Amino acid sequence: MSDLPRAGATAHPFTLNDVVGATHVFGGSRPDAAPATLLFFFKHDCATCDLTAPVVERVQRRLSTAGLRVIGVSQDEARLTRDFAERHGVTFPCALDLDLAVSEAYGFDAVPALVLAAGDGSVLASSEGWSKAEFIDLTARAAGRCDADPPVIEPPDAAPLPAMRPGCGSRVHDPDVARRLAARRDGRTLAARRVRVPSSLDVFEFLDEQGLTDGLPVVPPTEERVARMLEATSRRSPSTRSWPVAAPTTCRS
Repeated sequence: MSDLPRAGATAHPFTLNDVVGATHVFGGSRPDAAPATLLFFFKHDCATCDLTAPVVERVQRRLSTAGLRVIGVSQDEARLTRDFAERHGVTFPCALDLDLAVSEAYGFDAVPALVLAAGDGSVLASSEGWSKAEFIDLTARAAGRCDADPPVIEPPDAAPLPAMRPGCGSRVHDPDVARRLAARRDGRTLAARRVRVPSSLDVFEFLDEQGLTDGLPVVPPTEERVARMLEATSRRSPSTRSWPVAAPTTCRS
């Protein structure tokens, strides 16, 4: 079930870089905070995101001069994100949620996900998938915060926007990604010491040189693999042990 923050909640703060390397900071105590910020979570291969992006861009062009800040948050790499932005002619920045930590923190099940927040970080409205009624309400709230008239969201000389359109599954629910995110959460409680393997070294040779193998092929025990193994037992990881866990930045499962 989606845990997308609703009105009255506090939006999760974050700092992300966009496709050109510029840094975008959202949330926290900032004296220069915009009267309202609209977050638009998307991925490049989602048809409902394709529907929503031009509408968000239309709102951006109408309300940005009145103070609305729009930040796209992409679940894709830079190249795919750039292609998506160019395809829809968006002018708002598209930040890269490369490790999907921000998407996970916002708790939505599907993209597009929209979160409108006030200057103090409190959520004013949110929506998941496409709902025309919810989007109209969201833009009306944004316009009110910016002391402007609500923009017209219907595209000129085009078919009317649909009333509803289901979204596409968030990448945080991809099996491999979900295991990695779970390992990152569980890794904070793993008692095993971490062995940081320099990226310049072959992890298999490193383990052999440290006497951690008997010469036979081994599977490096990354945090993802250890956390997955522990799913099969109800016992806690023993705090008195010191079996090495290979750094996840060096070797992925």
